[in-house]
Amino acid sequence: MRFIRRRLLQLAVVLFCVTFLSFLMLHFLPGDTAQVVCGISCNEKGLEQTRHQLGLDKPWPVQYLNWLGNVARGDLGESALFHTPVSTALKQKMPVTIELLIYTEILALIMAVPLALIAAQRSGGVFDRTSTTVAFGLLSIPDFVMGILLILIFAVNLGWFPVTQYTPFLSDPLANLHDMFLPALTLALGEMAVYMRLLRTDLIATLQEDYVTMAKAKGMPSRRILLRHAFRPSSFSLVTVIGLDMGRLIGGAFIVETLFALNGMGSYIVVAIEERDYVAVQAGVLVVAVAYVLINFVVDLLYSVIDPRIRHARALA
Repeated sequence: MRFIRRRLLQLAVVLFCVTFLSFLMLHFLPGDTAQVVCGISCNEKGLEQTRHQLGLDKPWPVQYLNWLGNVARGDLGESALFHTPVSTALKQKMPVTIELLIYTEILALIMAVPLALIAAQRSGGVFDRTSTTVAFGLLSIPDFVMGILLILIFAVNLGWFPVTQYTPFLSDPLANLHDMFLPALTLALGEMAVYMRLLRTDLIATLQEDYVTMAKAKGMPSRRILLRHAFRPSSFSLVTVIGLDMGRLIGGAFIVETLFALNGMGSYIVVAIEERDYVAVQAGVLVVAVAYVLINFVVDLLYSVIDPRIRHARALA
């Protein structure tokens, strides 16, 4: 409980810093939300009235404190562009982004874990060298380039998957998974390369430990040693990277949503940035920051599940 309280306090500090800095950067960006709302033909008087209605005529520290007070009451504000509550829009669009992130992680782990196990068991072999080359190649390709390549191959030439089609999961789960496969694969290939190389390296190091040598001397099958005795202690770095990589994955999801015309939180924030709808942008930054910090908080708790020695050490601290 002491560990959880300490982490929750750190969560509050991180969220305050992230929201404050993002609010400050948005304030100094070129452009004016009032100008977008008022229109191109708006005169100076109408512009001042719009700025007063939106609260933009106040100093930016006052604007931030007002926004922070509203957030504490559960009010994320109203979109100046769409004239709808930002919380309502995010509730509608967040499921698409969350599904894309979960789908991506599942695909990446499904591909990475078996490949890492095979490469570690035959370290230095043909498969190990080939998988290393392919992994480095995938890491060098940006997400938007990978998405375009996958669209060209699987959508345009082969016609196996749609490009701009989305079916809600509750309406038709199979159609939903089919429609989301290309966007998820676009993100998963880069993640798979990272996870596979990291897990493969840790597995090779673990397989050289004394207790593994003892298990081999007792005649235990290699597959059982690999899965039961080597995989679990080798997954520390993998779990850590999954948590730390979530920020980059969310950024990639924003690009992929725009590329595949998915009506998720990423495309919503991109449009808000283009139209200088800073209330919506600030709310999106807050949601992303909360998600990132909470995911890393869960990762810290998972360490105790993977290795009980950490749980005992925290109990004694």
